[in-house]
Amino acid sequence: DTMAKAGPIGGRNAKVAAAGGKDDDKNHATLERTAVMEELNAYDYADLMAQLNPQLVEDEKGNITGITSASLTSIPVAKQAGLKDNDVIQAVNGITIDSEQKIGEIAQKVSSQNTIRLSVLREGKPQMITIKVQ
Repeated sequence: DTMAKAGPIGGRNAKVAAAGGKDDDKNHATLERTAVMEELNAYDYADLMAQLNPQLVEDEKGNITGITSASLTSIPVAKQAGLKDNDVIQAVNGITIDSEQKIGEIAQKVSSQNTIRLSVLREGKPQMITIKVQ
């Protein structure tokens, strides 16, 4: 495994192990739980929301189908996980994002899990991103 360092956030560095490096592994990432938690804890929630400016995405009927941000990659842990700016995160571990409240519920449910699967719409094409947390 190759190791990459993220830029400093609040004076901290996060280590990320690349998963294999083969083309078919591009939607897989391995993150260290302690590094992720340190990085996320370095953010003030209001600052994080201001930086991301997340937008709920609706279908033509007005139903919420996910969440997106034009600045996802400004958050190193999101970039390390394989997310790109303007990706629409539609579900996490099979739990559909259909309301703003659901995002908080999902965060609580997956925070202790070792595998996180993101259902993402990237440039109109569905993708599955798998993140292993060690």
